[in-house]
Amino acid sequence: MIATTVFELLIKSLWHRIPARIRSTHSWGAPPGTPTTHSSPATRLPLEVVEIITAYLIHDMPSLRACALISYSWYIAAVPHLHHTFTTGQRFHVQNIDYPDPLHHTHTVGLLPLEVVEMIVAYLIYDTSSLCACSMTCYSWYIATVPHLHHTLTLETHSRVQNFEWSNPLQRNHALGLLPLVKRLRVSGSDNGHSGLSPTLFNCRILRQFLALSHVRELEVEYLDLPNFMPGIRRYFRNLLPTIRSLSLREPRGSHRQIIYFIGLFQHLQDLRLRYVGYDIWQKTVNDPTLFPPFIPPLRGRLTMGHFAEVGFLKEMIDLFGGIRFYYMNLLNVGGMRLLLDAGAETLECVVFSPSDRYGE
Repeated sequence: MIATTVFELLIKSLWHRIPARIRSTHSWGAPPGTPTTHSSPATRLPLEVVEIITAYLIHDMPSLRACALISYSWYIAAVPHLHHTFTTGQRFHVQNIDYPDPLHHTHTVGLLPLEVVEMIVAYLIYDTSSLCACSMTCYSWYIATVPHLHHTLTLETHSRVQNFEWSNPLQRNHALGLLPLVKRLRVSGSDNGHSGLSPTLFNCRILRQFLALSHVRELEVEYLDLPNFMPGIRRYFRNLLPTIRSLSLREPRGSHRQIIYFIGLFQHLQDLRLRYVGYDIWQKTVNDPTLFPPFIPPLRGRLTMGHFAEVGFLKEMIDLFGGIRFYYMNLLNVGGMRLLLDAGAETLECVVFSPSDRYGE
């Protein structure tokens, strides 16, 4: 009964995500109300999924009529329910008494192919409550939903958090064996005191748990304390170096060479986001001209810069990486904008100049 209730709520939630109902567009020779437009993602769902959704709407005639107008496959699935009962005078005649009631056939939920389950779950990836409901339906649904539930992990290093309390989410996920499922890692700091990620936050146990993040593709760090990490920074980030495709740094502390060296650690990096570089007194760290990035990342994705004042940083990055190859740039209050556009002219396809706002985002 629990699985029945959970799945019923899931289907209702999925129904609200179906795109706007197709307007009445008819073709010659088609039954009245049969749609001919196939522009919505709902038209690509397998027939088995469509039948399950319509079966849970058998007592909702307006919704069934709307289903019948989505596409021909939805029309075929909804018509048996629309004409399941007919009225003559004051008496009701049921044409098929033995038609199965989905609320009494919960075993069909667990028998769905995993590909179908994953397609249903894909429509709910931004709805955590619905994903939790999916994970409680049965084991196959749990397997399909758990990667979306634990896709993002956020660690806070605010000044009010003591050194070895910042990793509580890390410890909980490590105990449950969920860290390999994390694809996006966010390390947030605080404007108050500029507390951020530094080696003082790690001990042997926390470092071992941090290294269990073996499949992270997106890394976002606020107030990264590079001078204190150098020169043994690879010891802390070695598990992330082969997998990271997107890097976001907000107000990193360190010299130009140290920041470029950190970017160059990620040999497969495509997207780069830098914010508030050059606005902090920590940027006065002396440059080390002997510090060279170990790799030249592809950097063929998206470049986002906001409140970036260091033209010298851009010149060094372009020189050390042999140019830049981004196809998309989003720039806000950036010094040396002409330099960026000239360096990426061969590959650049889209440029966006974001309007300033009071938050600088």
